[in-house]
Amino acid sequence: MAHRLSAGPGSKGERLYDWQCWILAEPEAADGGHYLLFRRACTDRDDWQAYVAFAPQGCDLETFVGVAGPPLALLAVVWAALLDRPHPKNRVR
Repeated sequence: MAHRLSAGPGSKGERLYDWQCWILAEPEAADGGHYLLFRRACTDRDDWQAYVAFAPQGCDLETFVGVAGPPLALLAVVWAALLDRPHPKNRVR
C-alpha cells in the first residue's frame, strides 16, 4: 500500500509522492536490515524511482522519506566519489 508523503518543499510547493517500503531480507543482526524504497510521482504514474537502504529495525516510512526525499544532487556527488569518477558538471569538454 502506497502512502502519499511530502519529499520536501519545491519551487511550486510541497513535492508530493506515493511511497512504499519493502523489506529485502529479514535483519540478521539486531542493528538493522536492508529495505527497498519506491517513490512514484502523483502527477505522472510512469515517473518512479527506487532506493536500496540500510536502516535500523523499526525505522518508519516518514524517516525514510525524510532521508531519500531531498533532491538527489548530493547523491550524484557521493556516487562519483565512490566510483572515483569526475562529477558530470566537472567534466572537461
